[in-house]
Amino acid sequence: MTFKYGPMLWAIYLSFTGYDIVTEPKFIGLANHVKIFKDLIFRQALNDTLVYIEGSTIAITVLRLGLALILNTGIKASRFSMSSMFLKNIMPILAVCRKISLGQFSTLKGSWGRLVGGGVYKRSIGIIGWGRIRKAVAERAKGFSKEILAHGVKKDEIFSQPFIS
Repeated sequence: MTFKYGPMLWAIYLSFTGYDIVTEPKFIGLANHVKIFKDLIFRQALNDTLVYIEGSTIAITVLRLGLALILNTGIKASRFSMSSMFLKNIMPILAVCRKISLGQFSTLKGSWGRLVGGGVYKRSIGIIGWGRIRKAVAERAKGFSKEILAHGVKKDEIFSQPFIS
């Protein structure tokens, strides 16, 4: 609790001071807050952030509820929905292993260097949470890795047998 709230409270305290790291903090009240809210760039960034959070939260919630309804009602599109859940969970792993973001960054800077990542073939994949969707991800990820390490609240003896190596 100290490591979570201590830095937060210290940052709040520093926001009410004039502090340059070299000298002692000097209490100046709300002057920093008034100054920052007068800054047009800060207000635009704050507005953009709030709009993004609101829009993405609504979109993600609607999308997830729609996928949950499709998965639970047994509609023909449930296999497609399950695949979309798989992609959402496995693609970040593949992107990190293949160094895709580093390649994109270097390409945008103008260089065309070849970055070769390690891949996930014959490596371990860890899954936190062991619900229906995570079990489907584990089923599909078996082709990528030598072992699937999973942790959930309840132990599933039947399902975990094929994943123990």
